[in-house]
Amino acid sequence: MANYRAGDVIRLTRNAVGMTQEQLSEGICSVETLSRIENGKHKVKQSTYAQLMEKMERDPRRSYAVCTGKDMELLEERIWVEDAMAKHDYEKADSYLRRLKRKIADDKLSRQYIERIEGVIDYRLKRITAQRYVKKMKEVIQITVSDYEVYLHIETKEQAYPFTEQEVMVLNSLANGYGDIDQPQESIRIFDALLLCLEEGYMDPDSVTKLKMLIERNYVMALEEYGMYQKALEKASKLLTLVIENDYGRMIPVVLVEISWNMRKICKDNNGNMNNILPDIKKRLRQAYYIAAARNDYVNLKIIENFYFKCFDEKV
Repeated sequence: MANYRAGDVIRLTRNAVGMTQEQLSEGICSVETLSRIENGKHKVKQSTYAQLMEKMERDPRRSYAVCTGKDMELLEERIWVEDAMAKHDYEKADSYLRRLKRKIADDKLSRQYIERIEGVIDYRLKRITAQRYVKKMKEVIQITVSDYEVYLHIETKEQAYPFTEQEVMVLNSLANGYGDIDQPQESIRIFDALLLCLEEGYMDPDSVTKLKMLIERNYVMALEEYGMYQKALEKASKLLTLVIENDYGRMIPVVLVEISWNMRKICKDNNGNMNNILPDIKKRLRQAYYIAAARNDYVNLKIIENFYFKCFDEKV
């Protein structure tokens, strides 16, 4: 659950919607006070924050979390849902989600959370098509940011919009959906925008790092779908360093497989000597296999086993 710097959220939102400090502060506080709030030199009151955000037609609450306060007892069930999702056990996730839906509060943030998870589950269980999945994720992000598309057409971090952790997850899902309907260029556009936004530092560093790792991993897959294998390899190699530095063991096997796959693809496409790279690929895949086995990651174990057999015509 991410924490946010209120002053940065106000400043970035104001810039994104095209308001001056004078326009935003009018009738709420002085321009000087707003400037100090945005620069982190003045603590903003809850009532002032709400007024500023409402004037920009954004959520007025300081907390963007789901399952907090009186809903704290739901946190454990939310953890069960997300753990099942991470293990690709969508049937179990669906069961947990049904229980959570009966208890969770009826507000925009909770509805957005539920509908994102529900959309992913329905898609992974083949209840809806990729096209319907993309449409669903567009509807889900519009629950909190109706004009989200405007904020995805950016070229520098100074143009960034302060998407919340949950909104980033929804847009990540949307980008993945675009990849599945053969529009990887749209996926890449969204990933680029999200990475620029996260560079602005309005969210706590740990949450930013976790989101970056997730986005970069999916970015690699989008590049592969676009046929940009060399760039995918370079990005995957950098991601492996980031994952290891942050001790994120769950993603290490996945990234090792991506690196191996792209190495093999580049060599084959360029009519290179496979014998020069096969020892490196074998080493990486074995590392991935042992790490996945240690984590009881049966989904990735199967993927690694199949790829290893395809490369070497033998079991790991």
